[in-house]
Amino acid sequence: MILSDNLTKFVNHITINMQHKSQAGNSPQNMQPHIKHPKAIQIHTNSHVHNTLRKSYIYCTLYIRKAKVEKEVGDTLNLFNRNFATFFNTGGNLAGLNEFPAANMIKRRIFQEINEWKKKNQLLVYDKDSFEIENITLLNTVTAVAVANEVWFLNVQEKDTRKKLSPVKANPIQVRYFLKKRDGMWGVVEYEVFGSKDDIPELKIERLYL
Repeated sequence: MILSDNLTKFVNHITINMQHKSQAGNSPQNMQPHIKHPKAIQIHTNSHVHNTLRKSYIYCTLYIRKAKVEKEVGDTLNLFNRNFATFFNTGGNLAGLNEFPAANMIKRRIFQEINEWKKKNQLLVYDKDSFEIENITLLNTVTAVAVANEVWFLNVQEKDTRKKLSPVKANPIQVRYFLKKRDGMWGVVEYEVFGSKDDIPELKIERLYL
């Protein structure tokens, strides 16, 4: 995630304020005797400028960290959805399973559903049209909840011939993802699917400790 213009404007604002404070401190009544030694530097400051600098540093650090984590979560969800669709579209081909960022419970659930379709010699084919993260909530350094607006085109096909058995249908949904970071990697531990117009219910805190 690229840092927004708002952060740049904020830092510029801090710099301008510091310049104004410095100019005010250099007025004749505030001037100190000049020190001619070349290695000596006279610094004019005050507690307000010091506190402003400290706050701006903390703000910038937290902003950068948050942006980094949000990018990691976004990348994880994109990989999750790409692999999710591939598993269904190939009838459960295991290629990519090791890199699939999901808990074992989710993997089992996905392949159980794929096998149910295969028993009927059918495939449920997913084709992603759009994926947009609405918000990411970081609850701590290893726990996150993300809500995304997604549109998938779905249709049922005959497994062997890939003949379409149903019309292609757009399926707009909202998905709430629960993520955990383990061994330095983010992964989806659970997700909830809602209609595009549904009100997403209040987050249940117990869902965060799966």
